[in-house]
Amino acid sequence: MPLIKLTISNIDKINCQELMKEVSKIAGEESGKGEDSIMVIISEGKFLMRREETDCAFVDFRGIGKIEKEVNAAISIRISQTISDHTNILSKNIYLNFTDIPRENWGHSEGVY
Repeated sequence: MPLIKLTISNIDKINCQELMKEVSKIAGEESGKGEDSIMVIISEGKFLMRREETDCAFVDFRGIGKIEKEVNAAISIRISQTISDHTNILSKNIYLNFTDIPRENWGHSEGVY
C-alpha cells in the first residue's frame, strides 16, 4: 500500500481533493499497484528555502516494493508537474522522498503485510 503524504505551503489556495486524486492516479499508474491500495494525505507546511519563506512542497512517498530509480524518476516528474499545475509552486521548490518499507514493518487492521 503506497502512502503519499503531501506537505504544501499554500494549501488554502488549491482544490485539495482534486490534487489528491491526481496524485493517487499517477502513483497507481507508475507503481503498477493500482489506485485501490493507495492512501494520500495532504497538509499545510511552512517552508524556509534559500533563507527565505517561500511556497514549496514536499512529498513523502512510502511503499512496499517498487521503490526503484526508474519508477521514482517517473513519479517525481509527474507528481512535481501536477503539484506545480495546481499550486503555482515552482518545480525547483518541490522535493520528493521515497522510502521502501519492509513488509513486516507495514501494519494494518489485520496485522502486517
